[in-house]
Amino acid sequence: MKPRRIDAATRIGLTVLVSSKPDSPRPGSCRRLGFGDSSAEEPMINRLLQVATTILIGLCCRPAQCAEVADNPTGEQLFESHCSRCHESGVQGAPMKSLLRQMTPNAVYNTLTRGAMKFQARDIPDADLRQIVLYLTRREATHNEQQSFLACRKKLRPAKDDDSRVSEGWGIDAANRRFVDRRRAGMSFADIGKLRLAWAFAFPDSAGSRSQPAVADGAAFVGSQSGAVYALDARTGCLYWKFDAAGEIRGAIIYRAATRSSQQPVVYFGDVFANVYAVDARTGSQLWHVRVDTHPAARIAGSPTVFGDRIYVPLGSWGEELAAASPDYICCTFRGSLTAIRRDSGEIVWQRYTIPTAAVEQYRNSLGKPHLGPSGAGIWSAPAVDARRSSIYLTTGNNYSDPVDDNSDAVFALDLATGTIKWKHQMLPNDVYNDGCRRLYHNEPDLATCPRNPGPDADFTAPPVLVSLPDGHDVLVAGQKSSDIMGLNPNDGQIIWKYRISHDPAPMSGGVWYGMAVEGNTVFVPVIGTDRDTSVPMGADTRLDRIYKYSAANGLYALDASTGAIKWSRTADSCEQAVQCKGFLAAPVAIKGAVFAGSIDGYIRAFDTRTGKILWSFDTARDFPAIGAQTGTGGAIWGAGAVSVADGMLFVHSTAARPNSVLLAFSIH
Repeated sequence: MKPRRIDAATRIGLTVLVSSKPDSPRPGSCRRLGFGDSSAEEPMINRLLQVATTILIGLCCRPAQCAEVADNPTGEQLFESHCSRCHESGVQGAPMKSLLRQMTPNAVYNTLTRGAMKFQARDIPDADLRQIVLYLTRREATHNEQQSFLACRKKLRPAKDDDSRVSEGWGIDAANRRFVDRRRAGMSFADIGKLRLAWAFAFPDSAGSRSQPAVADGAAFVGSQSGAVYALDARTGCLYWKFDAAGEIRGAIIYRAATRSSQQPVVYFGDVFANVYAVDARTGSQLWHVRVDTHPAARIAGSPTVFGDRIYVPLGSWGEELAAASPDYICCTFRGSLTAIRRDSGEIVWQRYTIPTAAVEQYRNSLGKPHLGPSGAGIWSAPAVDARRSSIYLTTGNNYSDPVDDNSDAVFALDLATGTIKWKHQMLPNDVYNDGCRRLYHNEPDLATCPRNPGPDADFTAPPVLVSLPDGHDVLVAGQKSSDIMGLNPNDGQIIWKYRISHDPAPMSGGVWYGMAVEGNTVFVPVIGTDRDTSVPMGADTRLDRIYKYSAANGLYALDASTGAIKWSRTADSCEQAVQCKGFLAAPVAIKGAVFAGSIDGYIRAFDTRTGKILWSFDTARDFPAIGAQTGTGGAIWGAGAVSVADGMLFVHSTAARPNSVLLAFSIH
């Protein structure tokens, strides 16, 4: 599958039927055409664009709905009239409404007015478009994203030899150890107490940014909830360029320097609509783009991993889990996958689904609607590469619907070259859940979409980590939302050791959500209890540290990778005033002698890797004067890429669940 080259204006793709050609799909199959200026390499785009638009409008408007709706229609009525035929009917290439609800208001508005859907929306009055935005996002579109950025005076000029790059992706190395050596960290144990805030960058229209920056050639490349990718000067925060993707960038940005085959340095990233991009790191110009899966609920939530000449893209979906909260939804058909694509072109080499067979009807639910399965087993995080064994390891989420199978809540080893499954080990059987199961988190009756015997939703959302032991052996460490941590033999997947951190039998009393870090043979495990406090009403501005019940397991733990034994911990019982242990949801990052971890109460701390002593801390839960005469609002520190270290800088994402979340940059003074 070869992607076409398209420009940065391209957004969510269309699906149209095309005839068979040498470089086209077989007759009657579907091919996506993105909107935007056509490239010289594809002169047919202009001729097909009008046809494609007509076809999609025909698909998306029911005959009775194409007439004008009533005076002063609501946003829901307008969405039903103009959008529901595609976005609620599983049309390939059309993201589900549950995914659209995760977009920011301005991102939806921009897509309708100057992005992929501008042709369909061209006859809809602006006031109606804004009503649709308000219905989907529960917030109004503003001009906030038009904020003035402080532009850098000089162009970004990549260095020929930059030893300070921390740009390999989420895991810092291919094994996912998240350890930064002294040369690339640019700081030592002795420097930690000298860290001071250097600058703050406010993300316009983004209430939850957590994309891990790639730092290279003096620049920090970072994604956002709005879909914008920014190239910032790492020392000052000024803006080199901005690129707009189709949707939120949750994973890490990956940077690769120019080579003989690639004349320019490139940044790679994926968005929540299953698109992967390659962009010129110097200018922000798009080089190629490909969508790795056409299921309307497909998302890239975890970070892709680059190794050799390939990019390995994990695919998950909480869009379909969320969609099941509607009792009329026919659940469920999504299945997770790992896709290998070529770095130079975006061509798909192989795709391995975690569930080998497509979902089929299993029974009729209490409303008489089909219940489809098996489904789910999404991959929520970055895979780990084992070059010595030519393996790539991944963890999977829960099933979404009946029947349960042995592919959910599991650790997989695939062949790096072919994607063939070498082994898999399911850690928690019978974990089937979707948002129709209201009893678990909301203490309400389950809906018809809920499976017959729902599980605890205690799956894997954190990446596996390959650790080299002092005796020359390796151990693959994985952690679940249940707080179970296990060490596996990477040769066959057999369990070497297993330890449950929380002593409370409740499955959500403590868990690992976004990842771990390693120094030597010590694994640093952030733990948070996520048993929902239903007495706290959920609102758009509800702080994350207020929605979970207190858990004695909350804290940071140092485990021996050889045995699983706890070396030390900083838990609620050992923290002064308990406020220091509200829970660690973000993935930590380690340097020699120290590990940085952020908690949901907004504190970023550095801990001594030998003793757990707190070396330094900073409260991010406040407003910050930001670059470009803006104000950034900090709050909780969460997500896979919220904390990173590079070239003498510490970068921290902080968000208060409202617009203008902030990226904080600390330097040594």
